[in-house]
Amino acid sequence: MLRTAQAPLDYVHFPESAIVFLIRPLKDGEPSRSAWWDGSGWFGAMLLLGADTAPLEAVAQMPGSAWRLPSSVLLEMMGRNPAFKASLNRFAQALLLQIYQSATGGTRLSSALRDG
Repeated sequence: MLRTAQAPLDYVHFPESAIVFLIRPLKDGEPSRSAWWDGSGWFGAMLLLGADTAPLEAVAQMPGSAWRLPSSVLLEMMGRNPAFKASLNRFAQALLLQIYQSATGGTRLSSALRDG
């Protein structure tokens, strides 16, 4: 486990070869997979929203390597490099979309419901 739910975001992780899942514990104690990524993303996107904790667990489902960086260093780097911050924001947007799709079960609305 990379991080438990509600733990401080002291570090962010950039997986290179590991596959990481974000897990949301349900009320009955069963886990629900909310999102996943491999070497194309980073863990700690809640920092972009000003949070110092995150509600989801991060679990490596496939072992591999990852870079670990103190959150304070990442925030400093984002402040000095707008292009770097924009890149992290794009990943955070893609992550949110993946979580939304997971929450809805990927279901589609019929056109009658969607169009009113």
